Amino acid sequence: MIQLLEVAKSYWKGHDGPKVLFSPASMELPLDCRIGVLGQKGAGKSTLLQMLSGNIPPDHGCVLMPDEVSPVVNSGRLLYPQLSGAENVQFIARIYGVDVERLLIALEAFQATDINFNQPLRLQSIDRRRSLETAMITVLPFDCYLYDDVGFLEPNLLERCFEAAYQRHASVVFSTADPRLVQRFAEFVVVIKGASLYPFHEVEDAVEFFRTNDAPDRN
Repeated sequence: MIQLLEVAKSYWKGHDGPKVLFSPASMELPLDCRIGVLGQKGAGKSTLLQMLSGNIPPDHGCVLMPDEVSPVVNSGRLLYPQLSGAENVQFIARIYGVDVERLLIALEAFQATDINFNQPLRLQSIDRRRSLETAMITVLPFDCYLYDDVGFLEPNLLERCFEAAYQRHASVVFSTADPRLVQRFAEFVVVIKGASLYPFHEVEDAVEFFRTNDAPDRN
């Protein structure tokens, strides 16, 4: 289980003072299914995934996760635009202690990107960069994979990623503002609304709640 124990988070919003993203909340999330995090832009989806990854600590409480959790995919924090695709692969391979050639072979087998590995990433499209980042993390072994803003990822790539995690018996947590993606991929949903987290075992109940309470947050 993923456990959130009295987790709270806020940040300072200039002269307006603190913005509360999450009031203290405790819940258990299953690890044997795909979890969709559904919320509007600015609701705190990315922050929640970064807390699950351990990259951002909560202001209060704690998060208990599996031992091997992936970094947050599609966060814009994993790859270096000034380096080439090949140099980024080497960098990720060193971080996670895998052989560079094996990682390149796995990427080729995954058939996820047509990126030019010899060209700096800054000269290539954002879609290609996202595909490379997503594929690189997905082919590495983790107990839980974290995918942010999946609406920006190519649907066929996303399907292959989720299938790869399923074949490894790994769990998936993904975030989106699009309820259609939750309906398509999620088996359990957490809706973020008004600085609160609402868990749903039934996907359609989560989507209905989101759609009938979808006015922008004012806090």
